[in-house]
Amino acid sequence: MSNKMNEAIKSIFNGLPDLPPETYFQEGFFRDPARTINTDDRYFLSPADGFVIYSGIINPDEAITEVKGKKYSIQDIIRDKYYDKRSLVIGIFMTCYDVHINRVPYDGILSYAEHEPLETNNLPMIDVESNIFYKENIELIYDDYLYLNQRVVNKVYSPSINREYYMVQVGDYDVDTITPFHIQQNTPVYQGDRFSMIRYGSQVDLVIPVTDDDELTSLVTEKEHVTGGITKLVRINDNSL
Repeated sequence: MSNKMNEAIKSIFNGLPDLPPETYFQEGFFRDPARTINTDDRYFLSPADGFVIYSGIINPDEAITEVKGKKYSIQDIIRDKYYDKRSLVIGIFMTCYDVHINRVPYDGILSYAEHEPLETNNLPMIDVESNIFYKENIELIYDDYLYLNQRVVNKVYSPSINREYYMVQVGDYDVDTITPFHIQQNTPVYQGDRFSMIRYGSQVDLVIPVTDDDELTSLVTEKEHVTGGITKLVRINDNSL
């Protein structure tokens, strides 16, 4: 289901609702198309529609990428300087033309914590989006939003595989654009469920702790476009499943 970048860009525009530009951001942006979810407990599905901007297994304080010479780590993603687990991390950038409904990658119990911007306002993500559409490239070296912007850290514990994982939603320039659908904490959720929405350009990172690098296999690479609740992002290498 993943596409090369140029093919994905064409597909995004071909799939947009037939609306005049002046009404797209009032109507088309909030679209929630019906999707047939083929659940499969051998895989984590994508939590969002968008382009993969990074993917790999790294140490908690290791740089995923660098912004203006400063490393950006898992500890920065989830706003926890004590996080100490080596993890598989996949970042998904949602352009303003993507569907912005977020979905559950794997069954479990959902809790979440909201984190305000580290400065007065969120920073815009327009540079990333411009590079995607005009250069067909991913560049993050000047994007301080990764550190500073408001985010919701969603934690899911999956009893069936005795594993927890995180979905980190990062908001764009406007504050309070992340809208959880489940207000109550510790809510049971199921693979493919709609659990939240982020308005306008935004990002969702999937973080899965590992004890052995062979436990999980990422099935996507940078610049690929993925679809929430459809694309298989990660394979669980467990013969019992």
